[in-house]
Amino acid sequence: MASLKPVFDPENGSVTAGNSSQLSDGASVTLVMSEDKALELGLKPLAYFRGFKTHGM
Repeated sequence: MASLKPVFDPENGSVTAGNSSQLSDGASVTLVMSEDKALELGLKPLAYFRGFKTHGM
């Protein structure tokens, strides 16, 4: 991994194929709160967040 060259700025860059985000990386947001708080604010929960996992090879 240490021998991989930076992709975007060969002189001063630090992003390489070994330390960059996956190609499908994108922006998103998840508003997390308790169900009680959502109901208190008059919001209906759209989903229940159970957890997440990432995998790299």
